[in-house]
Amino acid sequence: MGTTEFIGRSALLFLAGSLPFAFIAAKVFGGKDIREVADGNPGAVNAFRTAGPVVGSAVLLLDFLKGVVPLLLWLDGASSWQKPVLAMMPVLGHAFMPWLGFKGGKAITTSFGVWTALTMWEGPVAMGAGAVLSLLLAGRKSEYVKAATIMASLGAYLAITGKGAGLWAVFAADAIIMGFKQWQYESSTRKGARRWS
Repeated sequence: MGTTEFIGRSALLFLAGSLPFAFIAAKVFGGKDIREVADGNPGAVNAFRTAGPVVGSAVLLLDFLKGVVPLLLWLDGASSWQKPVLAMMPVLGHAFMPWLGFKGGKAITTSFGVWTALTMWEGPVAMGAGAVLSLLLAGRKSEYVKAATIMASLGAYLAITGKGAGLWAVFAADAIIMGFKQWQYESSTRKGARRWS
């Protein structure tokens, strides 16, 4: 893949990930600015709060699909170093939505989508196991524990199955982004400010 095509695909993947489905759904079906509800996070959980379970479930699915579908369409033909970069674009788009002042969601659901595109069911099952484990360990008290356990489970899957450097690069970038978003969340919570994580 040439440089121009690579840049173009990167931009398209970022924009696909940045689609603010929760913000739109809350406005249309709940009549509220999702950034003013509960923790201020423009993600599926707040969509449930503002517009109910049906709309919230739809947002959850859409946030997942925007990680899956664009990668399945635009990853083919990329080189070994281009693939990890392209794979992280939807996650970056969701975490830093330009339409909302580069403030976005925690990127967990979109990460599930990206790993589905990369590994089919295997990666998401490992991440799901981590999410369940985090609830057993800390309930809903710590976002750090949730994110760390999800990524630890994914890392264990990559190690056990002997996956290559490309997937480990995606893993490292995803862990950094997710960790930063959790830090943002915890910091804004401690300050009592609007939570943008």
